[in-house]
Amino acid sequence: MQLSDYSVKLLENFVTINTGILINKTPDDSETTQVSTIMPSGVVFAQGVIPEKFPHTVVLYDLKAFLSTLSGFKDANLEVNDTYLNIVKDKSKAKIIYANPNAIVHPVKKFTAPEYVATFDISKEQLAELLNFSAILSLPNIRFFSKEGTLFVQAFDKKAPDSCSRYDISIGTTDKDFDIHIKREYLKMLPGEYTVSVMNVLAEFRNKTNPELYYIVGVDQE
Repeated sequence: MQLSDYSVKLLENFVTINTGILINKTPDDSETTQVSTIMPSGVVFAQGVIPEKFPHTVVLYDLKAFLSTLSGFKDANLEVNDTYLNIVKDKSKAKIIYANPNAIVHPVKKFTAPEYVATFDISKEQLAELLNFSAILSLPNIRFFSKEGTLFVQAFDKKAPDSCSRYDISIGTTDKDFDIHIKREYLKMLPGEYTVSVMNVLAEFRNKTNPELYYIVGVDQE
């Protein structure tokens, strides 16, 4: 089989969350494969679906090395075996041995969504601007909050809120009252429009055009 461009893009995104990954064998009654990852600290969880079927569970200790090797072949085929996989193109082949599942941090439980306090949308452009300006201004914290019925997203420095630079954007209206902080380094999602659901300890970012892709991020409690 060949990995689709989307599958490669998703794995490239997931490697920013965890350098290792476990891809479970595709269920016999499914034509797609659910792929998930979790940051070693447990602060970020991500899950998506790719169109390929995996006949065996794949455990990669160094996902980045796998992707780099794959990029060295053009239109390569994957041969997925029970203890290793081959990346094959014409007469060339790279063999990658699977890691022990205990050697990497990976999700072991199915995530159950809690009851969220508020839900709202953030556009692709708004998210891109937020991440861009927070990086330019070296602002480590992102704040989602409501004030007098208006929704705001703010990039700032939580340790010096009154003396640091700041970036604010109004993204809509709400009748809910909330104020949560997330460390910018934990916003690892692929570009796109997302529905954001927040509660006191978690925020869920679910892709609007591809709802099977979502990220769960821990709220900053410090």
